[in-house]
Amino acid sequence: MAPFKLSLPLVFISVCTAPVGATPFLTDSQLDLTLKNIWMFNTGDQMALLGVGDQSAWAQAAHLDYQSGWYGDLLGIDASWYSVAKLSANASFAGRDLLRDNHGHAEGFNKIGQLYAKLKWGDEAAYARLYAGWRQLYKFGALNVTRSRAAPSSWQGISMESGWGAISARGAWVTRFSERDEPEKHRFYTLASNKPIDHIATGEIIWSPSKNTRISWMTGESDNYLLRHGIEAQFSIPVAERQNLLLRGAWDYN
Repeated sequence: MAPFKLSLPLVFISVCTAPVGATPFLTDSQLDLTLKNIWMFNTGDQMALLGVGDQSAWAQAAHLDYQSGWYGDLLGIDASWYSVAKLSANASFAGRDLLRDNHGHAEGFNKIGQLYAKLKWGDEAAYARLYAGWRQLYKFGALNVTRSRAAPSSWQGISMESGWGAISARGAWVTRFSERDEPEKHRFYTLASNKPIDHIATGEIIWSPSKNTRISWMTGESDNYLLRHGIEAQFSIPVAERQNLLLRGAWDYN
């Protein structure tokens, strides 16, 4: 994989279109353009067992990420558009989640990856944030998204983030998922019996009194199907004037 990424902040929304006396909802808006060029080559034994030879795929992606300012210092809206174009791919396609796989043929795609409303209260010392809609949830309790391909994945639902001093908490309730290599939005199903799963709920509590000290507890459940708990800890011990010993550990129960 050979990625190339360029991010350009486009602030013309607030400079060119906001009238005099406009609210921060417009003047504090931001539009970012990110370009990603990724080439992947796969020679894994798994493909050979399936009767597929070496695989390669090359894609060009463009991300448009819009972040509004705050209306009344309370309400905002964010959105992301992802476009992925196929530059090259094998005729018999078995790529690794880079381009859309249409019955063995690689295709580009377009999709609205994020679209959510946001609410906020408080300041840096004590705050709460509420989000509703399609959103990336990166290392969020038991949920995650991938950002190493042409387009990231995203989840639909309600999520919350809050903090007070050294303690922070996050939680989410999601009902659908959009994979990194396709525009479709999918609901959840059990693996073997293919029964529908109504939702996935997750939450975590984090204590971080300093930059390199952190203890977190996480739990997550897919409705009446799977349950997971996890504890992660990280500590930094000074051993010299400019040297520290970093200790990390994790425990999971599924």
